[in-house]
Amino acid sequence: MIEQLKEFAAFAEALADVARSILRAAGPAAGNYEIKPDGSPVTPFDKQVEAALRERIAARYPGHGVLGEEHGAEALDAEFVWVIDPIDGTKQFISGLPVYSTLIGLTAGGQPALGVMEFPATEERFIGGSGLGVTLNGSAVACRPCASLGEALFSSGIPTRD
Repeated sequence: MIEQLKEFAAFAEALADVARSILRAAGPAAGNYEIKPDGSPVTPFDKQVEAALRERIAARYPGHGVLGEEHGAEALDAEFVWVIDPIDGTKQFISGLPVYSTLIGLTAGGQPALGVMEFPATEERFIGGSGLGVTLNGSAVACRPCASLGEALFSSGIPTRD
């Protein structure tokens, strides 16, 4: 399975390259958006990225399923299912803030197997997978050693005023 997962990771990187290319070219046109029924914004670029990734997945792995934020679900009962959030942080994207990403995941037998976080504006890419470890732009990522959980540091993307 590790060799197959490496193949999928290389393909996921190619998908991330596509997303990066589309989103970096978006420029000031990113301010064009509509509001979905759930109250969240969606841009033409959300739809374009997801459609482009779905097209490539279908061409390379026609038996795989896909679950996407903008274009729904296909073949969720497949052994392998790709999960796509074309722009995680659409409000930041619309606002021109460089803290949005494209999220690409892969499940195997219903279990998480691979994940990619692509940050087009900062050209950072995290990839992690079962048995593959985690990398940032190709370099291994590790946690700082701690003797106890109380010594660990944590940061979230939603700061509070407390």
